[in-house]
Amino acid sequence: MKLVRVTAIFAFFILLASCGVFSVGGDYKKPKTKMPKNWIEAKNSKSLDNNISNLKESESKEGHWWKNFDDPILNKIIKKAIANNYDYKIAQSKLIEARANLTSATSDLFPKSNLKSSSQRGNNYFNFFNDGSKNQIVNFFSVGFDSSWEIDLFGSNKSSQEAAKALFEASEESRNYILTSIIAEVAKNYVQFREAQNQLFVKQQINKIYEELLKLDLEKQKAGIISEVDSSKAEIVLINSKSEISALEAKVEILRYNLESLLNCRAGSMKKILQKSSEVPLVKKNIIIDAPVSLLQNRPDIKQSERELAATFALKKYAFAQVFPKISLTNFLGFNNTQSGNVFQSSSKVFSIGASASMPVLNFGGVIAGYKISKEREKRAFLTYKNKVNNAIVEVESAMIDFLKEDENLVLKINELQINQKVLDLKLAKYQSGLISNSEYLKSQIDFLNSEEKFISSSASLSIKTIALYKSLGGSWIAN
Repeated sequence: MKLVRVTAIFAFFILLASCGVFSVGGDYKKPKTKMPKNWIEAKNSKSLDNNISNLKESESKEGHWWKNFDDPILNKIIKKAIANNYDYKIAQSKLIEARANLTSATSDLFPKSNLKSSSQRGNNYFNFFNDGSKNQIVNFFSVGFDSSWEIDLFGSNKSSQEAAKALFEASEESRNYILTSIIAEVAKNYVQFREAQNQLFVKQQINKIYEELLKLDLEKQKAGIISEVDSSKAEIVLINSKSEISALEAKVEILRYNLESLLNCRAGSMKKILQKSSEVPLVKKNIIIDAPVSLLQNRPDIKQSERELAATFALKKYAFAQVFPKISLTNFLGFNNTQSGNVFQSSSKVFSIGASASMPVLNFGGVIAGYKISKEREKRAFLTYKNKVNNAIVEVESAMIDFLKEDENLVLKINELQINQKVLDLKLAKYQSGLISNSEYLKSQIDFLNSEEKFISSSASLSIKTIALYKSLGGSWIAN
């Protein structure tokens, strides 16, 4: 009957703990943030087709948005950057640590049991007045299982576990934010490298034309058609052209070193893969923006901030629960004996069971102060979250207007390039018919190449602003 009563008491406490009947502090609710229905710039844009069907959530956490550039080399170096970057590895380590903290906090919800053994030797009798009695030396041996369990009636341990879980999720989003930043930085540097590489190629072509023009001017000078002053001008133009080429050659090498640094590669190790020229990567499909709520919630920094807010709320609940009594159950099951050889005999079997309760009295003021501290931390976390959301909206709108205006600018540069191509074709026909001189035709080639350089620059600028827009939206989506 005693065993039945003991079992019933344990079952009762288990039921109370599992139901959390006295859980204090309320339940966390994700803050509601008022968001605009549409992006201002997307709504005003004439160049974008606002069709939400052209958006889909990425299946992966970071979203393979860079694949929209359709550049195999970019895909390869980003994969390498993710594998090698030290900041990402550090973030991964912090995530593992946070997961371990969560495991530790979760274990506090369950009973703990330890195998315990002890031996003692001492006086069993002590007479303060020393009446001559003989002190008796006694040995004591104990082996068994010592168990304890704090009944989480008021949700203290549960709140601690909730805080650990929220902080683990915040660490995960912190890692994702670092990942998004790494990818964006690598993509940006790659675009700048291709821009400089293509500009260098165009400048080298222009330089060859300047050499031909100088050669023609020197022949004209010898023939007395033009003065030495006129030929000197062509020579100065050629010198400036060579100076620009030298600067671009240095820029190409420096940008390649920057890429290698981002990939944590040895300097010069990427030269072979990047040596062959390639066009500046451009997204081939329109970027469609029509759902700010669903897109902004993918930003890792906003998710991280919201999870940190959830953690402070859980810690506030934990601090509040410290005001209430803590109830613990203990028990021991094993063997006790005064002789080591008889410890495991059936007559040595013992068990004990107990319960204890404690609550703050003299330190009550400290407990209340702890609650106030946790409450202020929650308030700061909430303000931080609101600020992150507001800044994110501004960042997206700014990135979007940059993207849209550069998109319009690229259209103008394409028109300029097409016009110069038509002019060059007409000049070629006239030159072949003997209607214009070789010098005039060469100058029209320079005009065409200059417009091509402007197109390259605008293409790179659009790609960089596209990357900034992807990053501002969290990077977790791709265009169909």
